[in-house]
Amino acid sequence: MYTKPVGEIIKRYDIKYNCYADDTQMYMTLKSHYKWDDISSSIEAFIADMSTWIKNNILKLNKDKTEFMVF
Repeated sequence: MYTKPVGEIIKRYDIKYNCYADDTQMYMTLKSHYKWDDISSSIEAFIADMSTWIKNNILKLNKDKTEFMVF
């Protein structure tokens, strides 16, 4: 229940995710016709929303375990 808002934020940005105990894995499938400027703006807005939720719930993101990969 506590992390339900995390799923709502993630879904708002059309991101898929899996939760494992205290870890969350998020991923997006991008098509070749997508524009990088639109995608990067959406990712930046997502990170801002998640950062706000984390701050409001007095949590800390473990940056050592956080990765962003583009394939």
